[in-house]
Amino acid sequence: MKKTLFLLTLIGSIAFVACEKNSVKDTFEEEISSELTHITLPASDFDIRVSEILFKGGGEDFYTSGILEYKLNGEILAVVDFDAGTTDDKAKKYQNGIEEEIDLRQEGGKSEYVKVVVEPLVKADDCNYIVAGIIKYYDLDKKWLATIDFGDGACDNIAIKETDEGFISFDLDKWDIF
Repeated sequence: MKKTLFLLTLIGSIAFVACEKNSVKDTFEEEISSELTHITLPASDFDIRVSEILFKGGGEDFYTSGILEYKLNGEILAVVDFDAGTTDDKAKKYQNGIEEEIDLRQEGGKSEYVKVVVEPLVKADDCNYIVAGIIKYYDLDKKWLATIDFGDGACDNIAIKETDEGFISFDLDKWDIF
């Protein structure tokens, strides 16, 4: 009887740990899959041009100055100015004659993560994936967990994840990121 009880306890503990790990994986995958984009462009394969040098000041993970231009066939479709926000953790986006603020530090709300937008997330009308942008994820204690780089504007289903263990590419269709 004691052996049976011990065996059941051991199996239950293993199952609990496995479920807990899958829960974290599912939560992180869900977080990435539901990221809101900051810029929507009519087509992928655009160019991202640094028109003023990007600089991270004050020990921040996001840019505090510099300008990115998003160009397609030589036409500027959107501009992000990291120095024009109302605070250091905001940038200004200019697109179609409209000016909007981008929050570079996102914490609170429903998310279980603190997120830092290094480069705005970009979606293209001709692609089902986020095609560009970099976002860093931290736990609520502000310990860095991962950085996801969605690419350079090409329409593909590949992103690069960086963790303490190094870099890996993952398939956005499978969300196999852990």
